Amino acid sequence: MIFHICILIGVIPYDLVWGGRLASQAKMIQFEIISLVINSIILLFVFMKKGAVKPFLSIKIINLFIWLFAVIFLLNTIGNLFASNSLETIIFTPITLILTICMVRMAIERKT
Repeated sequence: MIFHICILIGVIPYDLVWGGRLASQAKMIQFEIISLVINSIILLFVFMKKGAVKPFLSIKIINLFIWLFAVIFLLNTIGNLFASNSLETIIFTPITLILTICMVRMAIERKT
């Protein structure tokens, strides 16, 4: 989330992210806000799964969403492999792959 905030405030140039395909600052703001919302939702589900936040959904629903996030991270990993910015490919492909593995591990974990 810190990374996305750094993009929003201009510390990190937005042409280094989203596969180098963002055409304007307005699009960057839109995409980054969506990213922050999605990351907040992911964090909420991780906290519920780990018991840091009292779950308001069943564990089956929580696990379903964690599997969904694993698939999203996997698709993002594949997308990073085809990014037009080689820095994005080199840095973010391993990060999103690790996040995929972490989500799969969390999804199959029985303990809440």
